[in-house]
Amino acid sequence: MSGTGAIFPDGAFLTVNDRSGYWTWAGVRLFAEGRIHATQRFQDLPWDERRKRLGEQEKAWLAAQWDTPVPGRRFEVRFATGATAEKVRAAFLVRVLTTTQAGSRRLAAERLWRAADPHGALPPHVQASPIDSEAELRAWLGYPARIRAFIEVRKHLSADRISRGGTGLTYAVRHGFFDAGGAWDAWWRSFAALPFPAALSIGFDPYDANDPTFRTILYRRAAVLEELASQGVASPLNPYQVPPDRAAQAAVSGYRRALTRYAGCCFSVRVALASAQPLPPVLVESLVRTISSTTGAARAVHVATAEFDQVVAEFRALGAPWLPATYQQGLPMELDGLDCRLNSLADVEEAASVLTLPVHWPGMPPVFDRDGGPLRPEEDNGSRNDGNLHD
Repeated sequence: MSGTGAIFPDGAFLTVNDRSGYWTWAGVRLFAEGRIHATQRFQDLPWDERRKRLGEQEKAWLAAQWDTPVPGRRFEVRFATGATAEKVRAAFLVRVLTTTQAGSRRLAAERLWRAADPHGALPPHVQASPIDSEAELRAWLGYPARIRAFIEVRKHLSADRISRGGTGLTYAVRHGFFDAGGAWDAWWRSFAALPFPAALSIGFDPYDANDPTFRTILYRRAAVLEELASQGVASPLNPYQVPPDRAAQAAVSGYRRALTRYAGCCFSVRVALASAQPLPPVLVESLVRTISSTTGAARAVHVATAEFDQVVAEFRALGAPWLPATYQQGLPMELDGLDCRLNSLADVEEAASVLTLPVHWPGMPPVFDRDGGPLRPEEDNGSRNDGNLHD
């Protein structure tokens, strides 16, 4: 790709290598375009319609970031605030893995250019500038310096025992979903007002839901639950009517939805809040409602103590591991591979419903940074959770 080397100099990349290959991290700052022309096309529309139009632009941007899934590669939009911060700062961060250092950096530059090119899919209400030093990149990956609370917003997850026989399934799993909730404006103001450092991470792993194995397993699971959720057929050996299984009835709609929606370009999505102090419950509850408007479709999950150091180390390396003790809290059994996948899977529309990018409406008090300046490291960068920059 021509021109990326000049836009993203060597100092913009952080590369390490291990037995897996060469890992590279890189990023761009995202900030709100404050001039009126960025949003004036919507000035005669009601607020809900304005937000809808911006949401369509952000969905198109997210769709443009999808690429063939490769283990180790992912991207995040990360937001930072703190006690002395006047505005919320934002960045787009990528992690790639290849077999050579040059190839890893070249691929990272291509990912950044795809996200930040003002003539591409970047919405007009957002501007981008390179994170051009390793120090600032480390500041973003290491923010907050001390993490004492880590909460994720995930799809609802529950399971009930199947009472009918004749199936290999013991439990039926109920899956929630993401859908656009309330406007982000009020939540951002509460987040910006926190008296301690905190970061919101919205991360995406591309996934190809046309994978034949995935679709076959999903189809079979849905078919089994459809049968269990229906009235059983009497037979000469069993002349009595077999009632529908209630657990299957409660769960089958989630698999129907997955069969309908999850095909082709999808993402595994993670929404996480990391903070230097415990977060106000009202802020967490408000985030859940902002991400999903349907009651009970999403939930806040506190990371289990046994997995806390692991998740913080991965957070600093732009990783998002499966956390069995955390995600399976309250379940009567362990999830199989299909249900683990479905718990974070989303098509582009569903994934876009949890995405938000910086925006400023002229005439309203600004919440997001508008000068694109660098994020500076916190004064005390010591932490027992520093972690390593690889999986």
